[in-house]
Amino acid sequence: MLFLAFTGVVAVFFIIALDWSPTHPALRRVDLLIQVGYPFVLGMAAYLWRDRLSLNWKIGGLLWLLCIPMLYSAYAPFFVVSALAYSVSIFAFVPRGVLMRYNSIGDFSYGIYIYAFPIQQLVAMNNADFGPYENMAWSFPLVLIIAIASWKFIEEPALRYTDWLADRFQIMKARVGA
Repeated sequence: MLFLAFTGVVAVFFIIALDWSPTHPALRRVDLLIQVGYPFVLGMAAYLWRDRLSLNWKIGGLLWLLCIPMLYSAYAPFFVVSALAYSVSIFAFVPRGVLMRYNSIGDFSYGIYIYAFPIQQLVAMNNADFGPYENMAWSFPLVLIIAIASWKFIEEPALRYTDWLADRFQIMKARVGA
């Protein structure tokens, strides 16, 4: 039942998003909600239907081909976001070749996530004339170095204590009688 209800919500959201045309300035916020909400709803749908979702390179290619005729239409963002989300899912969950070795030297993703914004802000603050591409070019190496250090000296050592910590919680839980 939940599956059908959510399918209906996704379908209605998609139809409204395709046909939405705000005329009143106050409704532009709703337009923004639709723009940022669509990828969010796609992610929720992918999670909900993860056991039914077939990740296939041919389907990914077909989604990108569907973007071509829509490229200069108002619907282009919805098609591109759909194709991009599907393609990223394929790369993430059906890795092959060099992608299989991605995390073999460490998982720097959390460090990149945590440190990217502050480093980008520092670069922007010290180089006001930089555009976004220059900012990224200067920020990325710094962020990567800090993320690697964070993984090697903080995150990886902390993960060694997960079993110990879980055991301590079980002992405390048994003492409390919960």
